[in-house]
Amino acid sequence: MIGRYFKKGRREEGFVLFSKLLKSGIRPNVFTFAGVLNACADHAAGELGKQVHAYMTRIGFDPHSFAASALVHMYSKCGNVENAKKGV
Repeated sequence: MIGRYFKKGRREEGFVLFSKLLKSGIRPNVFTFAGVLNACADHAAGELGKQVHAYMTRIGFDPHSFAASALVHMYSKCGNVENAKKGV
């Protein structure tokens, strides 16, 4: 559902729903993370992307999942070439 908001150009609603998901204690899956990170990349929301990355790290996110490529994409589109080069 969050991904659909982003695909339909309803960015704010997607971010609000993601925030509610986190506050409810439900752990997002890799598809949700990838969607949110791609939305951050598309809208140059690097600070939010960094926060999502920090959360992913705290919960023990698998750095080899396909959401990791969304992290590289987000950092490169937001101008953080160092983190993008590292492959995060």
